Amino acid sequence: MRVLVGHRLIQLQPKGRVPLRRLQLMAIPFIEGPHKFMSDLDLLAKSYGTLFLRMHRLLDRRMAAGGASLAKTKMLMCVDQRGPMRAADIADYLGMAPRTVTEALDKLERDGLLVRSPDASDRRVKQITITGKGEQAIAATEPLRVELVDLIFGSLDAEQRASLATIIEQLSAKVDKVEGIDPD
Repeated sequence: MRVLVGHRLIQLQPKGRVPLRRLQLMAIPFIEGPHKFMSDLDLLAKSYGTLFLRMHRLLDRRMAAGGASLAKTKMLMCVDQRGPMRAADIADYLGMAPRTVTEALDKLERDGLLVRSPDASDRRVKQITITGKGEQAIAATEPLRVELVDLIFGSLDAEQRASLATIIEQLSAKVDKVEGIDPD
């Protein structure tokens, strides 16, 4: 059986007997792309997700070129701003898996950006503290983050930024509600 896909006629070898119309319908996603079947809300969600990922990757590349990736800088800033912390506290604060945090801390410690030291009250616990080199990494990368955020969001006027902030708050509240999180 042959089916028209785009401008080409291709031969299909279906298992069993499949009606031609069904084969044509099955080929549509490959011809017209998945957007053909997406609702306006799906397209909006996809566009928002794509924009977020593009901005995140751009920010990460720029910061990594400046000395520390976005993830490293977030972890360094967490320890810098909150003082000595346990790995479990960092994982909880950043919403990351403890194993992921431990692996990242190992690398940051090897790079001399953080140091682990025994807790004075419980020798089993290690306190993580930022080093001078870690503070220098923040000083080098945080301005890159601020510059890029200003460049992107600065393209919106005050009214557009206020509208976007309202929309984000509304969507965030809906996500909280769906997750069963009580805002109070």
